[in-house]
Amino acid sequence: MVYTTVPPKDTSSFLKALSVIFPLNELAHLKRVRKTADGTLEVIVCEKDDFATVRATIKKAAEAQTIALGEFGLVDVSKYPAVNPAQFAAWNPLWPMTYHDPQVSREDAEMDEQRIAQMKANLRRAMQLVDDQKVRMPPLLSLYFSCSLYMQALAGAVIVDPATDRVVCEAWDTREAHPLHHATMNLMDELARRLSDPAPAPTAASSSSQSSPPPTEEAPPVSGKRKDREDEASNSTDDISTGNTNSNAYICTGLDVYLSREPCVMCAMALVHSRARKVIYNPS
Repeated sequence: MVYTTVPPKDTSSFLKALSVIFPLNELAHLKRVRKTADGTLEVIVCEKDDFATVRATIKKAAEAQTIALGEFGLVDVSKYPAVNPAQFAAWNPLWPMTYHDPQVSREDAEMDEQRIAQMKANLRRAMQLVDDQKVRMPPLLSLYFSCSLYMQALAGAVIVDPATDRVVCEAWDTREAHPLHHATMNLMDELARRLSDPAPAPTAASSSSQSSPPPTEEAPPVSGKRKDREDEASNSTDDISTGNTNSNAYICTGLDVYLSREPCVMCAMALVHSRARKVIYNPS
């Protein structure tokens, strides 16, 4: 970077002119001014490659305000902002820069053994969905996919309400039916369905009592969505106590997602846009 010295009384007005001539948009982490040991104020003017283009404009702006600039010089600066104290300590001596300690939640650091055990149980539940899926898969289909990388990519997904540790819904891969039916995408679809249609589905007994003609024979749907177990059998979302019932909230607001493997780019973005509170996955 190119820098120069500026009289203290003229620093403010010169900085206003510089902010128009050469704003530090991509180097906003750098402070524009530094004070030397003898009290001299040095100001970053512009990048070295741009100096020949803006030099005349800078001198003209200084002369218009009768500011006596010192000699121009070169100085090394940090191209990137510091993201941790070690980087700040190493890069700040080059040229003063700003540093903001990331606002990281300390909740995980304070988890007790009971909470850790519950999270492990939820993760095991997601991993168990993969084993269950392999058992449910027809033998010929299982043999076909076992010869490819598909079986290695199978995944299970579970959504949990952390306020009650209740499993809201769960899903698994059905990419043999559609290439986009990853476990996470099936999970988002199932949760959205439950939030938009909280009424329980009609039972077989109530359906048979209607006078409508019997449905035609169809292949069983391959959705990858699993009904809640009997002790959790309900399509209602009234007991999701995380604010998810708010029509303005995103579908995963306040909910934790457990995955049997690291999500792909598509699934990761789906989790981001659904505002999942936390994503826990098996790294292996």
